[in-house]
Amino acid sequence: MKRAKQILSFVILIALFISMHANASSIVLTAVNDSFLPLEDNTMPTKKSGEWYVPYNVFNNFNIISYMQDNGDSLVMQNDNQTITFSLSQGYTYDKNLNTLSQPAYNINDTIYLPVKLMCAQFGLSFSVITAENLIVRICDQNAKLSDSNFVANTTQNSEEIVDDYKNDGKIEIPVIKPEPDNTPEPIPPEQPITPATVRPDYIYLSFMGEINEFSGDLLDTLQLYYANATFFIPVDSKLDDNFIRKAIVLGNNIGFIVNDEQDIVNKLDSANQKLFRLTGTMSRIVISENQNLQNIDEIKNAGYTVWKTSLVAQDEKYNASKTAQNILNILDNTTNPCVISLHHQKSSNAALTLILRDFKANNVKAYKITAANTPI
Repeated sequence: MKRAKQILSFVILIALFISMHANASSIVLTAVNDSFLPLEDNTMPTKKSGEWYVPYNVFNNFNIISYMQDNGDSLVMQNDNQTITFSLSQGYTYDKNLNTLSQPAYNINDTIYLPVKLMCAQFGLSFSVITAENLIVRICDQNAKLSDSNFVANTTQNSEEIVDDYKNDGKIEIPVIKPEPDNTPEPIPPEQPITPATVRPDYIYLSFMGEINEFSGDLLDTLQLYYANATFFIPVDSKLDDNFIRKAIVLGNNIGFIVNDEQDIVNKLDSANQKLFRLTGTMSRIVISENQNLQNIDEIKNAGYTVWKTSLVAQDEKYNASKTAQNILNILDNTTNPCVISLHHQKSSNAALTLILRDFKANNVKAYKITAANTPI
């Protein structure tokens, strides 16, 4: 019995030690050169996808200025030698030469967090993660005097006081990261023999509807692979994705605009065209509306725009690729009339497009883009 009590006491002590260690290590400190930053919500590091992130204002300590542009959608970090832009909605990161960089910024608890490794590499800084009573993410420039070991030895009491003050203020609030959505594109099914259809149109118009996103680039590659072209309809008031738009035009595709509201439509179309012309040297006169009751179609036409409607809208946001493609092909089995097929920019869209274009190849159906010279169907 006595030995059992001793073992129980030992287990309790181990549990208390683990608990204390876990509580301590849950708070991560940020150090700049030879000093700690105040332990606040806008200085605490966090880890995401195996990489350390800190709030963007931490880098202001190294004469790196920060400012927002594109109506708050992009964060720019800049010094005399480098400029890094983080597009928050698109998840893109690029430098002053428009080279795409690997890691995005994240908005966590209304604070923009930047990848430490990427920022240090781009701005000539160094960083280390020091294991002490609490983990320390230390970022340094040429002004740092202490090695990591000397820094810990000289600042142990200081770090303990910072953590104790933070706990006593009742402010322990580790940055909460929402689970990342599964943005893995649906894989393309293996190629299978296709029995030629008895009825099919000679050609169709192929289009894509919606904002450009991480799934859009694969659509261009698939169109090129099957020698097909399409029209990409984007919302008239959306921010143009420069790289995608240029590539789409170069590969022979077309750009159109989606209009849904009735306020100041012509001015919005003209403004979007000005942006498109500055980007590509081309303009678009093709318009499509998802609003079946759009009242001022005549006003749009009188301004020189051609209004189209979709014949077959793929439900790629609802179904997987196989079902999406089969639904479209089943309808085409019963008509010889040209039609407009509209897909979107979903996880299943590229796989569905591949299945459709495989069928078109087997049945000699041509996939064309919509142009201003075409008569709306």
